[in-house]
Amino acid sequence: MGSDASARLRRLGSKLINFVVAIFLFILAIQLMKAGAKVLAPNLQGTFPVDNGVSTLGLGWIGAYLVLSGSPVAAVALSLFAASAINELQAFTMLTGSRLGASFIVLLVGFLYAMKSKNRKESTGMGVLALSLTAAVYLPGMLLGYGILKSGLLSGVHWTASGQIQGAIDRIWGPLLDVAKGNLPGWLLFPLGLGVILVSFKFLDRVLPQIDSDRAAEGKSHWLKRPWPMFLLGCLAALLTLSVSVAITVLVPLAAKGYIDRREAMPYIMGANITTLADTLVAAMILGRAEGVQVVLAEAIAVAFVTIIYLLFLYRFLQRSIMALDEWVVRTNRRLVLFVTVLFVLPGILLLSGRIIGAGQAVSGDPGELWLSLVATVLLALPVWGIVDAIGRPQRLWAQIGMSKAKWIISLVASAPFGIGFVVAAFYFRRVRPKLSAAEILSAVALWGDEILAVAP
Repeated sequence: MGSDASARLRRLGSKLINFVVAIFLFILAIQLMKAGAKVLAPNLQGTFPVDNGVSTLGLGWIGAYLVLSGSPVAAVALSLFAASAINELQAFTMLTGSRLGASFIVLLVGFLYAMKSKNRKESTGMGVLALSLTAAVYLPGMLLGYGILKSGLLSGVHWTASGQIQGAIDRIWGPLLDVAKGNLPGWLLFPLGLGVILVSFKFLDRVLPQIDSDRAAEGKSHWLKRPWPMFLLGCLAALLTLSVSVAITVLVPLAAKGYIDRREAMPYIMGANITTLADTLVAAMILGRAEGVQVVLAEAIAVAFVTIIYLLFLYRFLQRSIMALDEWVVRTNRRLVLFVTVLFVLPGILLLSGRIIGAGQAVSGDPGELWLSLVATVLLALPVWGIVDAIGRPQRLWAQIGMSKAKWIISLVASAPFGIGFVVAAFYFRRVRPKLSAAEILSAVALWGDEILAVAP
């Protein structure tokens, strides 16, 4: 009993430390991106990649692909809006784009799981379902949400950090921000903030409950068959993990093993797509611009409204339509390749829309700083994400694939400041990470399968 109590206290202490570090880094990242956005704003307005509201939709979409998460990209959109680098419509569409691309990780995990599973159709089909269903909800939600925003219904909402909280932020994080401003070029603050926020989310992952397949299935098999309980479960899962990609990815092994049908997973995905905006709302409040909070609220209200309408009146029609597309895509490899191609080509066209139709405006400032910041964002963000990802992988997984965790972390850390870290990180994500993910999925499914058999009547 004593050893168990001691272990629980150690776990609690570890979670508390990780939580404090995560919050500290999250607020620091917001302040860095806010300061960096102010430097870039004069050179960014009306030029690539934010020519218009359509191009920012593509930017948010592709950005979520690159970092395998929508929340950091949503924070970037709000930071740019707080600095007046983009307008309200662009912030709104970039936020929507970040949600459209957030579920790409589900398709990626589905591919990895399909390599080791005989049920390729169900595992990859879950990723196709997540992306298709998100688009079916968020695209009409985007139109409705912007209507809510322009109608002035939320103009009385001013949920920003109070003067006392803002003062505390300035006292605690201000000195670090001043050091960064005094020793780094202004254009570098923005990509640095993006890297810091990626690290903060990794620390937060260690604190929040791990919603995995065995917890989802154990003792709750009746929930997996009913729409409204599944909807509420999806809301809760995304709210606890603050990540729609994490909340939905756990469905891949469930579907592949036949414990849940893709049709039954639809309400869960719809619920997760609503509450995943919780951390974005907090970021908007910290940034201190009331209009940014209104942008997030308009998106959340519209998506919730569209989702409820679907569930109450159009659920069977939506289910048949989405599943028809899903089945068509996963039926052959050629169609699956076509689907993935569209996933990249469509947001790419949206991103380039300003250049294609000539909608971009010339800017009076020097665009060199903007492009330096964009290049630095790409060159630094990928290695930083690789470092965070490698650190978070348990040693047993590295042992299973026969590689050294320490050597890879050292290689990523050492090469990141010199630009070549991008190449090292690209190799890590292309060759090493898929092996680690496959080993993790197989371990989780083996454990989950044993526990399901143990509790089965």
